[in-house]
Formats: sequence, structure tokens, C-alpha cells
Amino acid sequence: APLEGQLVDLADEIAYTSADLEDGLASGWIAVDDLTGLSLWQRAMDIASTDAPDARPIHKRIRAVKAIMTILADDLVARTPALITKAGITSPTDVRAAGRLIEFSPDLRTRIDELHAFLMERVYCHPENRRHQIASQAMLKRLFEHLLASPDDLPRRYQSRLDTEGLHRVVCDYVSGMTDRFCREISAPLID
Repeated sequence: APLEGQLVDLADEIAYTSADLEDGLASGWIAVDDLTGLSLWQRAMDIASTDAPDARPIHKRIRAVKAIMTILADDLVARTPALITKAGITSPTDVRAAGRLIEFSPDLRTRIDELHAFLMERVYCHPENRRHQIASQAMLKRLFEHLLASPDDLPRRYQSRLDTEGLHRVVCDYVSGMTDRFCREISAPLID
């Protein structure tokens, strides 16, 4: 993959990891005390406490979540030039041939994986989250079926692709490109 694709992939991981952590904390599904055994969280909380020793707990929590983003981004920034140099990259062709050139350090990857496992168990698989997932899947299914039955409800730019790409492909592309909010907004008048 091109370097920018590799970078976007990891930037996305940084963003969703911190957002999912904050969402879990904000929802009450997890508490700061639940995170104390996670080395990445402890490092982030140490940074937050050093930077703002007199901050209220909520502000330290917010700072710690932001510190996780910084720790991950800083690791990539520090590690990437050495990986590119080690691979002998001198051209875009070299990049394509080299494979993965942007990655977290092994120690940090272990810490990230530990946090991801925690989030999987305590946030992604939380019963309330699971109920939302089931409802969202049902909404997507109804929307998909509606658009298959009523392709005139597709935006014109998608309708123009029907003859060359086929109905299923076009509807899939349209639905897969939706944000959660847009999907809810567009679905309400069509399927309710």
C-alpha cells in the first residue's frame, strides 16, 4: 500500500481507539478504575497527572484520552523514518515493493492490543451496545431492501451507475458510504 494509505489506516486506528475509549467512559460502561491495569492507560494517566496535577478527575480523564492519541502519533512519527531508511526506500516503486513501512513499535503495539482487547470485552460487547448493533443492522437491512425495491430513491449520481454496475453494487456502495447519522436521517422517511 502507498505510504499515505498506511498512514491513514493507522491514523484511523488512533482516532477510533481514543474515541471508543472516551465513549465507553462517558457512557459509564467502563470507569477509570477499570483501566488501571492497562499499561497504555497508565502511561497516559501519568502524563495527564504530570501536566495538570491539580485538575479535576474528569479533566484528567479527558487529558489521558488525548494523551493516548499523542503517544500513538508520536510513536509513528519517531519510528517511520527509521523503517523507511532501513528498507532503502528511494522511490514510489520501492514503497510499493516494500510492504508495510509505517507501524507502531512492537512494545506499543502490544499495549494497543491490550487496550483493544479490553474495549472489545467491556465496550463493543457491552449488552447495551449489542442492542444498538442489532437495531442498526435491522435498519441497514430494511434500508438496503427498500433501495433494491425502489432504486428511484437513490441519489441521481448513484442511479446513473445502475446500468453499468448493477443494482446490488450501487446500493451497497451508497449505503456503505453513509455515516451513522446520515443513515438514520435518510432511513426514517423511507422505511418507517
